[in-house]
Amino acid sequence: MENQSNIDYKIITLGDTNVGKTSLIMRYTINEFNTNSLNTIGMDSKIKDIEIDSKKIKIKIWDSAGQERFRSMQKYYYNKVDGIIFVYDITKKNTLKIIDSWIDEVKENVKGDISFILVGNKTDLEEEREVSIIEGEKFAQKYNYHFLECSAANGIGVNEIFDYLVRDILKKKENQFNDNNSRDNNFTLNNNGKESRNKKKCCS
Repeated sequence: MENQSNIDYKIITLGDTNVGKTSLIMRYTINEFNTNSLNTIGMDSKIKDIEIDSKKIKIKIWDSAGQERFRSMQKYYYNKVDGIIFVYDITKKNTLKIIDSWIDEVKENVKGDISFILVGNKTDLEEEREVSIIEGEKFAQKYNYHFLECSAANGIGVNEIFDYLVRDILKKKENQFNDNNSRDNNFTLNNNGKESRNKKKCCS
């Protein structure tokens, strides 16, 4: 497991333009909401230091542009990603449907066991809702993702998103660390001082 004072995780937000990815990150990192925020050009990032279970963690959250013309340049930022937040706007049904294409892109560019969460943003606009909670849950279940709704505008549910994701990343890293240790323990030194894998004796 990483040194507790030097844990560094990379998280990416993905989704259509104007679903509130930038607002979500700003609310979480500096607890601010700007109704006049501009569309992200390419990629931008924010850093936040947190502590979970006595572990000090630095998370770098990348804010992606939702516009199609920027998607090719985003593939670079998939490198060494630990967690991905797929964001849609609960007031626009098409922003949930388009998540399928983002997931396909991630499958093509991301390797390893990373953490995912599907997020429905803008619950403060309940009267304009086009995507029900049940629809969001079913979509997440299709990919076996965790699902939450939030409002970047008023902050409700935002901390829970990142708390879940970071804890899930920690769990996966710990499992990977334990698996690696288990495999290492299957090696012993032979008479020549070389490593050899332990093998069970079989009946003859």
